[in-house]
Amino acid sequence: MYYEFKGGDACPTNSNVRYQTSVEIFCDGSANQITGAKVDASDPCYPKLSFSHKLGCPTLQVTSIIRYLSNNPWAIGIILLVFGALVTLWGGKYFVWVLVSIGSGVTFFASMILFSLFGGFVALDLGKAASTGQITLAIVLFILAIALAAVVGVILKRVTRTGIMLAGAVAGFALGFSIYSFILVNFYANWVLMGCMSFFGAVIFGWLAYKYDKHILVYLTSFLGAYLFIRGLSIFIGGFPNEFILYGQIEAGIFDGLEWHFYVYMLAVLVTGVLGVIFQLKRGH
Repeated sequence: MYYEFKGGDACPTNSNVRYQTSVEIFCDGSANQITGAKVDASDPCYPKLSFSHKLGCPTLQVTSIIRYLSNNPWAIGIILLVFGALVTLWGGKYFVWVLVSIGSGVTFFASMILFSLFGGFVALDLGKAASTGQITLAIVLFILAIALAAVVGVILKRVTRTGIMLAGAVAGFALGFSIYSFILVNFYANWVLMGCMSFFGAVIFGWLAYKYDKHILVYLTSFLGAYLFIRGLSIFIGGFPNEFILYGQIEAGIFDGLEWHFYVYMLAVLVTGVLGVIFQLKRGH
């Protein structure tokens, strides 16, 4: 497992270069604590840390789609920016289409990743070296993923109230995770507590959304869209902690606090969400 962090302060030894660092975790399934830690400081502007831990052991084979998205994060960033802005400003009025878009989008990407697990998108890795059969298979599976997404979209359009409950559950999950990350993690870093906060947040907000759907849509879509918009912005700016890495650090007991960037982003989500609520209410959404 390999991570690279860029965009630090200017390096004193070379004013044209900013600090960056890399962390490489080698697989050791029996290691519950860090072992064999090494620091390579031969380049003072680019120190490298390596160690062994069970977190370095892969749980899933990296697929072609995941690899492509990792190498091209701008694609996800643009989608989150555009979709997040639309949901924040007009989510209440056009909630049915927001629901359909989210459900269809999740289905599409899940299908693409599933097909990729079985080698359906090898053509993405091979590029111009891919055979005609590999390219044809990738195109067919891409069309199939779109078809599955369309079917889910049609179903969600017919069961809007259930969809509202699911959207509320997603928002509640994000709220529980944020409260834990904002406050509780500084006093008690435990992945079980994080999971409970997220779970109960999802249950409570899912119930509220189902029971008071017409009254909660504006607030739900404003803050959900705000989070998506700011998260997309963070992909280009950097500094937002990866949720999976954060979970892994807490589970392994190596969590060392959150950087100030995270709190700035959360404040931005709050401000953007409030502005979205004001915008939607003034237009009677």
